[in-house]
Amino acid sequence: MEDTFIIELVILIILLIIARVLYLIHKITNGFSKVSTVTRLTPAKTLVCIGSGGHTTEMLSIIKNLDFKRYSPRFYVIAKSDEISLRKVKHIEQVKNSEAYYIKTIPRSRNVGPPPNTR
Repeated sequence: MEDTFIIELVILIILLIIARVLYLIHKITNGFSKVSTVTRLTPAKTLVCIGSGGHTTEMLSIIKNLDFKRYSPRFYVIAKSDEISLRKVKHIEQVKNSEAYYIKTIPRSRNVGPPPNTR
């Protein structure tokens, strides 16, 4: 009698585990869809933080391929000392014939220089 109860309990646990796995598979493949059914009717205001180095290159690449009609106006935040990035942003905006952008320069939080002499 006790052996049958243990076997039935093990079978029940296995069935519950299988049911949970199937539920999770269903939720992952179908249930967690974040696709919006509502389409945006107005342009989205966009904030772009331009730094220096690789981050700026990646951001400028994204901006070049951006649909300016859908993402407008664009607000750029650039360090005051980063003249090169400022010129690149202005060039991209001029090439796209856009007037719906604003540039805000801010002081750099820290200046990175050459490493100190460790002799």
